[in-house]
Amino acid sequence: MLLRDTINVLLEGVPGGIKLPELRSAIAGVPGVVGVHDLHVWSMATEEASCTAHVTLAEGPDSDVIRRAVTDTLHSRFGIEHSTIQTEGAGEACEDDEHLHP
Repeated sequence: MLLRDTINVLLEGVPGGIKLPELRSAIAGVPGVVGVHDLHVWSMATEEASCTAHVTLAEGPDSDVIRRAVTDTLHSRFGIEHSTIQTEGAGEACEDDEHLHP
């Protein structure tokens, strides 16, 4: 078990207990969010998870309010203490859309 957890950390794998489909659904369920892509979750230690994601917003909502709601959701539901959320409008194209992860 210790060896498996250590290898997972070294390979920056998804931390045990976190299921990406559930995490993606939780982000998508935040009011004002219409899409999630480039989602990455990893850990630098066995009990500390980090997350980055690009979040597409509906027209109108304040991006700072939604970004805080997403980070609060990640913390309360998944125990993720550190997250970096990039927001973009529905009509904006991601700079790196040739390499997007669904």
